Amino acid sequence: MKRSMKKLLTYKRMFSLIGLIFTGVAVINALAYTSLTSLRYFTNQSNLILFLIFIMIYFKKENHKLFKYISFIGMLSIGITGVVYHLLLTDLMIPSTVVTIYDLNNFLNFLVHTFNPIYFVFYYLIFVNENVTYKKLWVGLIHPLLYFIIILATGPFTGFYAYPFLDVSLNGLGEVLKITLVIMMPLIIIFDILILFVKQKVSKFISKYLLK
Repeated sequence: MKRSMKKLLTYKRMFSLIGLIFTGVAVINALAYTSLTSLRYFTNQSNLILFLIFIMIYFKKENHKLFKYISFIGMLSIGITGVVYHLLLTDLMIPSTVVTIYDLNNFLNFLVHTFNPIYFVFYYLIFVNENVTYKKLWVGLIHPLLYFIIILATGPFTGFYAYPFLDVSLNGLGEVLKITLVIMMPLIIIFDILILFVKQKVSKFISKYLLK
């Protein structure tokens, strides 16, 4: 058990450092590019949450009572970032010509929309110790719901809608509500439940075979 535990902790430290570096790159690039206005985008907010999570891990704050909730919010938000980008936004942001991740802008785009989402979902499943219960499922929805409400409330005054499917002036309020509440929200909740289910299975496997 001691050997398996030691190996697991070694892997956790290594993957935590990798996560800190890549989320740090994402946040620094966003702030350097458009300063604080970059945080108007859900993608950048999600990557910022991950960066703060890895900072908490680095400073050994995982036992804080809020950590399991913050990490759960971060996991769901970055998951939404990846899924929504690849389903709804890819054609709008990537030109039709051949692109490569070796171009810096394309690499950073790949980092925040693809690599970090996949990376943290797997990190959460394997290395985050405490599970959120199904009764606390709603916690993961706090960030996306607040973002949606704020965008809709401020959009008519600022004219700014971060993403085309949220643009009330373009789609109409009814269509935006349909896309977000009728289509996206049920899918997010299903994803939420699925992640919690898989997390429980992974935690039991680790406890049974690696920490026994």
